[in-house]
Amino acid sequence: MLKNINIVLPQEIVNLITIQNEKLTDKLKEIIIFGLYREHRISAGKAAEILEITKEAFIHFSSAKGIPHIDQSKNDVNDDSLNLENTLNENHL
Repeated sequence: MLKNINIVLPQEIVNLITIQNEKLTDKLKEIIIFGLYREHRISAGKAAEILEITKEAFIHFSSAKGIPHIDQSKNDVNDDSLNLENTLNENHL
């Protein structure tokens, strides 16, 4: 279901958001979707669907905006590595 909303912003903010040849509504939609993705409230697939682009394109654009697709701490990566090593050792692979 789609819903229209009205947002009241000062003109100077609108001027900062609007880019040449880009509709303000499209830019606001993009800002909201990237924000929700950054907060882990929607998936890359859902974000891509809403923005009507491929998941790969969304991942590329989000990376260009400094939003990592894989958001793990160094400890998480180390834990995953140890778990994989333990699993491989248990299975003698």
